[in-house]
Amino acid sequence: MLIEPAKIARWIAPIETRRIVLTMAFSQTIRFEGIGDALLRLDPKCDSLAPERNFNHVWNLGVEVEPTEAQIDQIAARYRLARIPHWFFILSPGIHVAKIAWWLTVRELCVCNEWDVLFAGIEDALEASLVLPIETDYVIRRIRPAEIASLKNRAFPMDSWPPDRWGRLLDLIRRPEFDLFLAFDRNDGDTPVGASLLYVDNALGWLGMAATLPAYRNRGIQNALIAARVRRAAERKCRGVYAETDSAQSSGSLRNLERRGFQRAYVRPVYNDRATCSFRHGYQERNGIISHVAIQRNHRQNLASSHLR
Repeated sequence: MLIEPAKIARWIAPIETRRIVLTMAFSQTIRFEGIGDALLRLDPKCDSLAPERNFNHVWNLGVEVEPTEAQIDQIAARYRLARIPHWFFILSPGIHVAKIAWWLTVRELCVCNEWDVLFAGIEDALEASLVLPIETDYVIRRIRPAEIASLKNRAFPMDSWPPDRWGRLLDLIRRPEFDLFLAFDRNDGDTPVGASLLYVDNALGWLGMAATLPAYRNRGIQNALIAARVRRAAERKCRGVYAETDSAQSSGSLRNLERRGFQRAYVRPVYNDRATCSFRHGYQERNGIISHVAIQRNHRQNLASSHLR
């Protein structure tokens, strides 16, 4: 299937807005606002300098509607008014991407990270799932709403997850848009060791919130969970599926998705103030991750190619 980044971004944007609101509806502190076609997520309790741990994100400005420079200042003002010092602007491709990037740059925002968006037409993803056998000692099962009460009493001890995420995942499947898949050890069918979510909207499936307990990693569980969600997306008449990974930290997830027929549709630069970028640069150097300089260089190249589309 031909990957057209701007076209896919326009398909994803309204679906993503609805999905983000639904997945965060549990929170008493998060609220959402709109400026232009952008979605602002505001949570005064989040002050992390890492975008993957901070819920204060701006999504999809300029994807569907022509943006204005004044909207950048309006967005910054909303976060100042909410007393939120650290927030992140996620830039998607489109005909306005170059000027939005320039508006952010002149306000001394810089790229602190990148997120890969991977996409597959449903036929390609299904074919890859059928061609590549999955050998695992674990059972993958789609969870029904009737099972929620019993599962809430079982632990899923992911250190990187907020304490309420397990219960939130289970509550989401009360809604028809969501499917939750769990992996169980064949020798202990009561204990979930892996989890993942599928969200379906407008014939597009989103694969997200995937996790495997540390002791069970590198055993094929995530590959099996990807394949199960692709098959379910096909059953639900999806025409495509997509997922997102952190360019700097998720090389394993990226490889798993590519083996299952996904292609990199585009890269989303994540902007923040220079203090946050300095923090991220130090973190990346300590952990042997792609440098901030390389991210900026790659982003300039992406801007040039996007501008020509």
